[in-house]
Amino acid sequence: MARRSVHREHPADPLDGFQPTSPTPTRLERLLGLGLEAEDLATALGVTPTTVRNWIRGSATPRREAVRVVDDLRRVVVVLAEARIVGSEAAEWLRSRQGDPLEDDERPLDAIRADPVRVLALAHSAVLSHEEEQEGGLRLVST
Repeated sequence: MARRSVHREHPADPLDGFQPTSPTPTRLERLLGLGLEAEDLATALGVTPTTVRNWIRGSATPRREAVRVVDDLRRVVVVLAEARIVGSEAAEWLRSRQGDPLEDDERPLDAIRADPVRVLALAHSAVLSHEEEQEGGLRLVST
């Protein structure tokens, strides 16, 4: 007798589709699912929105540099997700002007291609700030 599987609803994993082995179109679709627009991704990738849409459809293949930037964006989103900064909140952070240490008050989406390490460091800082806000500030522990 064959076993029947039971489908159970699980909460959506904010990182679903963001595995390093996921195909680039899947990772791009996931970034769009956060609330980013094709125009946002095009800015980050240094291409046109039409090119991004062609990559998602599979009618064109991104170059190695674009795949690297998609992976860098994925890393930033994973860091943000650790603090439950997901969905539209993560998209808003990527679009927002961060000031120092980014030059000319640029956005993480604008800077990620040139300096992904700096944007990743900013994401870690955002996570720490978010956690402090959630906990009501830093707690001092006396020894």
